[in-house]
Amino acid sequence: MIMDGDEIIRRFNENQTAHLSLMDKIDSFGDKIDEINLNVAKLPDELTRRFDERYATKETEIALKRIMWIIVSAVVVATLSIVIKST
Repeated sequence: MIMDGDEIIRRFNENQTAHLSLMDKIDSFGDKIDEINLNVAKLPDELTRRFDERYATKETEIALKRIMWIIVSAVVVATLSIVIKST
């Protein structure tokens, strides 16, 4: 198949246009992957922040533990007083 010069130039231009379009799409895809990587890297910090907002703060956690120990102590003291009174 013999092609003249104009046909060769036309096909070359078509191929070059297709190549440039493909390269732009690859670059765009790479940018999207970089964006996803950044979002994934931020995920642990974001989850920690959301859990802290959703659940108790550290101060509230400490206060609840103290209240729990006060209740446990009260139950133990009440049980001991009942045992001592019954003897």
